[in-house]
Amino acid sequence: MTPETADEVVNLLYRAILRRTADPAGRANFTTLLLKGGSIADLVRIFIESPEYCGKSLSPHAPTPLRPFVPLGSAPMTVECRASPAELASLIERVGAAWAKLGREQPYFSVITGEEFLPGNLTDISIERFWGSGKDEAIEIEAILARHGLLNLSSLTCVEYGCGLGRVTQPLATVFKQVHAYDISLPHIMLAREWAARYDNIDFHQVTSDIFGVDVHPCDFFYSRLVFQHNPPPVIAELIRLSLRALRPGGMAVFQVPTYATDYSFKIKDYLADNDTENMEMHFIPQTEVIRLIAEADCRLLEIREDGSIGKLGHWISNTFIVQN
Repeated sequence: MTPETADEVVNLLYRAILRRTADPAGRANFTTLLLKGGSIADLVRIFIESPEYCGKSLSPHAPTPLRPFVPLGSAPMTVECRASPAELASLIERVGAAWAKLGREQPYFSVITGEEFLPGNLTDISIERFWGSGKDEAIEIEAILARHGLLNLSSLTCVEYGCGLGRVTQPLATVFKQVHAYDISLPHIMLAREWAARYDNIDFHQVTSDIFGVDVHPCDFFYSRLVFQHNPPPVIAELIRLSLRALRPGGMAVFQVPTYATDYSFKIKDYLADNDTENMEMHFIPQTEVIRLIAEADCRLLEIREDGSIGKLGHWISNTFIVQN
């Protein structure tokens, strides 16, 4: 089986069994399984025995642990979303230190956490799949914008926050007139600049602790996915303010962020007192806080979608917000 055929089979199984598009990490792992000799029958069995499929197949009265959605009666999270300027600077400096390390040691895996993207597992096939996932994501972006009437993208400016290695940045540059790509990790940006050298319409920017005072480039479209979640909630809140403030009249933002976890809480002082700063962290911000920030920016919420960007079905919620100025 060729890599292209394996990839097509996995995409078909996602659509036919789970009734959704494949997430990059899951698709990469299942494609690797087929290429290493796994059978399609084995893969089908994995899909139909998964908690996600079981939950979608059950009636509304099925036992809660087997259902894919977080129950409506779940307890609230305790999350501090507002920080002083000094606390914000400390928080974002910690994020920067962690991601600089990840960029030096695990540049691909830090973007898509599939095992095949670990430094010791990289092959030409996995690298090709890595870049291909960015093209798929850009196609999805175009469909979202077309659905809401944002057309003629070749005349518009795009801002991407959390560009990483430029996985999505490069496909966006073939669609938009100008792309301003931001990332907090200089090692990631240096590689992204090198690999995107043929594009004359991409400007890369490193995010520093003064980002909230200088804003990002004004844009017609703002995009961020699998990025906000690696920042503490007060930073996520400021990033949302930043993104919406950058939108020109009529401009749109599409951003993904986790909004609930059954086992999550966040207190600024406790977090800053913890000296462990080198891990890839997962954070959550309440959906009500995101909606409040959108209202404060005088923007219009067009859609909220519960997406499949993160795991722990039944315990975590991730949402994609589509917003217009």
